[in-house]
Amino acid sequence: MKSAIINVKTDSKTKQAAQKLAEEIGLSLSAVINGQLKQFVRDQAIAFSKPYQMSSVLEKRLKLIDDDINNGRNLYGPVKTKKELDHYFDTVWK
Repeated sequence: MKSAIINVKTDSKTKQAAQKLAEEIGLSLSAVINGQLKQFVRDQAIAFSKPYQMSSVLEKRLKLIDDDINNGRNLYGPVKTKKELDHYFDTVWK
């Protein structure tokens, strides 16, 4: 198959970060871009997504929970203080 050249303008930070990531997974940046182009043609779709952002309601609720934990309120079960809660999670997630 004959190769075609595509020139793409991007900022140097993005290019460097993309090259570094591609190298980390053992690919060239050209291979990454080529793979994405092939997937775009095959699927006839492209997915863009923005980072997840908590709703203001969830942020407020989590702040209340955090305040309760920091002030030793509403802690039931195996823990009664923030220090015990931290220790509990440290042991559970090891």
